[in-house]
Amino acid sequence: GASLMIKEGVLNGVDMIIAQRVYPDLPCGEVGFHVGPYMASSDEVNITVKGRGGHAAKPAERDNALLAAARIVTELSNLYPENDKSNGLLTFGSLIADGTYNVVPSEVTMKGTMRTFDEHKRKLLKDNILMVANDVAAKFGCKAEVVIEQGYPSLRNDVKLTEKCVALAKDYLGDSKVKELPQLMTAEDFAWYSQKVPEI
Repeated sequence: GASLMIKEGVLNGVDMIIAQRVYPDLPCGEVGFHVGPYMASSDEVNITVKGRGGHAAKPAERDNALLAAARIVTELSNLYPENDKSNGLLTFGSLIADGTYNVVPSEVTMKGTMRTFDEHKRKLLKDNILMVANDVAAKFGCKAEVVIEQGYPSLRNDVKLTEKCVALAKDYLGDSKVKELPQLMTAEDFAWYSQKVPEI
């Protein structure tokens, strides 16, 4: 709801925003901060591969949209391995091919999420998804339809405001109770506010 609230003027006259979040990874009594980009942007990736469906035993009379979809997922996973998030994270959670034992479907759909901390890498990731999907689908005689629905931007904690809050927290709790948090690939609606005013 943050973007809708901003449109309604909730930030008019606001100099800064501070949010507190429950963070189960920290013991009770401790607080954590992260300066700069903290949580990732989040976009929804939808890919539909279309070709001629048909009988499994008659490959000359059909395409193989399922195999094309599997290859798309594999190639994108090789480009963006989950254990290396330096260029962003791309993960597919759904691949639906509604065929059966001896029927190859004419359409296969995939759904996934892409996340980055950097707008340049975000655009590059989108471009690569489109390129790989189209190139691979064409090799199997199919076509790919790619729709990427833009979600939340990256959440960026203002440097000066965060450093000020860290200092205040240390004065109140003691240095040992104030931790530096790692970046998270999860996303946060609150990120819309950080595009408009200094936030933490």
